Amino acid sequence: MSTVVISPESCYTSLPDFFRRNSGQTNSSQEKFVNRNLKKSLSLPVSASPLSWEAISIKNAAKSSKTSLLTNGNKLALPATPTETQLTWTATKRLISSDCDIISSGRCKNVLKAILDSNLNCPGQHNRTSKAFSDISADEYEAISKVVFETEHIYPKPRLTFLSDRSILIVEMALPLHEVGITFLASELSLLGGIPFDERLVTVIVDTNRRRNTLNSRSIYTPDLSVSFKVMKKLNGRRQVRHVALGECALSQDEDVLREKFKLEVASNAEADLVVKLKVDEGGDYERPGPNSDAYKLLVATKFNHDSMTLVPSAECHLPLDDFTYLMDVSAPSTSVVVAGHTWCNISAVRFQIWVRGNIPIDVNVDDGPDVAHGTLFPSIDMDNANDMMKRGLARMRDRLATLLQASDPQFDVSLITQHDPTFPIKLNWDHCHDNFLIAAEETAHARYIEWYHDELKKLRKLSQAGQDSDSSYTDSGTSQSDDSHDDGPYCNTRARKKQRTSDLDGESVTI
Repeated sequence: MSTVVISPESCYTSLPDFFRRNSGQTNSSQEKFVNRNLKKSLSLPVSASPLSWEAISIKNAAKSSKTSLLTNGNKLALPATPTETQLTWTATKRLISSDCDIISSGRCKNVLKAILDSNLNCPGQHNRTSKAFSDISADEYEAISKVVFETEHIYPKPRLTFLSDRSILIVEMALPLHEVGITFLASELSLLGGIPFDERLVTVIVDTNRRRNTLNSRSIYTPDLSVSFKVMKKLNGRRQVRHVALGECALSQDEDVLREKFKLEVASNAEADLVVKLKVDEGGDYERPGPNSDAYKLLVATKFNHDSMTLVPSAECHLPLDDFTYLMDVSAPSTSVVVAGHTWCNISAVRFQIWVRGNIPIDVNVDDGPDVAHGTLFPSIDMDNANDMMKRGLARMRDRLATLLQASDPQFDVSLITQHDPTFPIKLNWDHCHDNFLIAAEETAHARYIEWYHDELKKLRKLSQAGQDSDSSYTDSGTSQSDDSHDDGPYCNTRARKKQRTSDLDGESVTI
């Protein structure tokens, strides 16, 4: 089975025997073309032996690691690096030759690197969980989505929204604080307000993070939550599917980026009866601990010996969630996660806004009116108006369901459905949802700690490697001058010798 791998440093792809026909014959000219272009992308000379179409790459392969991709006969072999995460894609669906050029473009590499490296973080923007990329073509989006969604080891999957008319790609990497409210809504809406109906005729589908295409453009969107009715029996030879509800959640720092996505989702589902938006406010931007902070001294500095420039054996292991939360400052407010004197997460406010369809499609630009309601979960629970609006939305969904059931089976008695008064919430309550937000804040804080911790270890590894290289260069230089004072060529230089050693192995090497 063939394998495709992505590296944040060099996003290339290897093609399986894509051009081989069912007859087992090979279109040699096409295969030679792909071989030649792949070798060019990987800096291999065209005269090198044909590749076996296996490529392995490593997530977050830092340039200082000097990891090389070496040809060994007809195979590509990568020295094992147990501390890194391998990203392997078993090619069931294969990238075509044109994708090779597309995926290696600067814009695509930037998108993939952002997904693989530090959860979309940019210098000074470690609070971001979403990011917008401009000037992305439809072909580039399709190539990126193939890599992302057909690479099983990229988990959790980012959510991609492509605005084709503006050439914008929005990438979201959800945190637990982002997911908890959507999980609550999905659990409740799956019960449909307690409405009785025959699922053999109509199935209620509650999806989270399912990609959808718009009808009139090449735009793609991924709503956090969607509810659909699917009629099991075709009507007039057509399969009837009705999208009746949408839900979206945004952290306050990502609201501007996600506003256009939200508008696209609602505009693409004009028949929706209910739309819910959650906004989670942390009361300011999250900041990572500084190098002089107590958190750094307690959680990172103890892992590195500055005298020997080495990491202690346990450095690869971050604190598990239970140990991390055990260190929480119990004197801090319940909405704040403070560990080692640093605030890793803080819930300032959680607000709901709910729209119900009237005589015209829902307009999310309308903030107030008879078909809009607001509710708050933090700092205090005030969801009475939101509950009433949710019941109104469920009542409209009930009527839609009755219409579909009647069309599916004219003999079906829908009176029990139409007379039912929807209940919301049914299974859970807002106190329970409130408590789950507090747990999600701890999980979000822990996720941020892990990311920060391993990023700091990478810096220490580079510092350690730089120190070792410096010591090695000093020792080698002294040895060269004493042993052979006439040899002042490239072998006196450590980097030159390392480069020469890698190039001597089978005559080829590729540094990634």
